Amino acid sequence: MLGQFTRKEQMEQPPGSRNSRAGQIASAAIRSKMSLSKEFMMDTYLRKIRRDTRARYNQRDRKYLV
Repeated sequence: MLGQFTRKEQMEQPPGSRNSRAGQIASAAIRSKMSLSKEFMMDTYLRKIRRDTRARYNQRDRKYLV
């Protein structure tokens, strides 16, 4: 799973760059001995959950601001 990187590895890659994301996924797949496609699907799923949760909270907060 992602999040298995040392602080040094995270600092070496600029955040948000596509290459760093692909490198993180590949590195995570190698470390967890999981197939690259399965690691990619898990990463995509977790990012979707975070995005949906963030949208839900933004929508909820908007109600209170009116």
